[in-house]
Amino acid sequence: MPTLWGTGWGRVSEEENLGGQLLDLLVYAPIGLLLEARDLIPKLADRGRGQVALTQLAGKVAGNRGRADTAQLFRQLLEAAGAAVDLITPDRHEDPDELDDPDEPEDDDPGLPIENYNAFSAPQLLEKLEALDQRQLDTILAYEQAHRDRQTVTNRIKQLSARSAPPSD
Repeated sequence: MPTLWGTGWGRVSEEENLGGQLLDLLVYAPIGLLLEARDLIPKLADRGRGQVALTQLAGKVAGNRGRADTAQLFRQLLEAAGAAVDLITPDRHEDPDELDDPDEPEDDDPGLPIENYNAFSAPQLLEKLEALDQRQLDTILAYEQAHRDRQTVTNRIKQLSARSAPPSD
């Protein structure tokens, strides 16, 4: 028997075509489904399980990647915000009415382990702190707290000190 869905035998009127399509949809397709259900349902279920597992895996990968990217962006944002705060806030121990005289030379070598320490911005110092040992970090921390007291620098020194401290029992 020719199907009315595709090209049938001869010309079929629109009404006959519609009637045949309804007959296929409401009678023959359900009968065919009942006959094939035993084989078809497990295959469809397996395919659905595979799709769900693949979607879950993709979601986990995207979530982990997003979490790592977000953490990195947050660290960069904190460093940039700290540097911006250092640029716009006066030194904590400095009288704002007594600004430094640009002709007066700074003490560029106050005996610190980083040469020309006072010439560096906070972000530049953060990079240089990584190479210092604990004694040098303590020296820089004391100097920084007594002078400019930049929180980004002092907090980073404290983080590095905590990492190098032996675990307490």
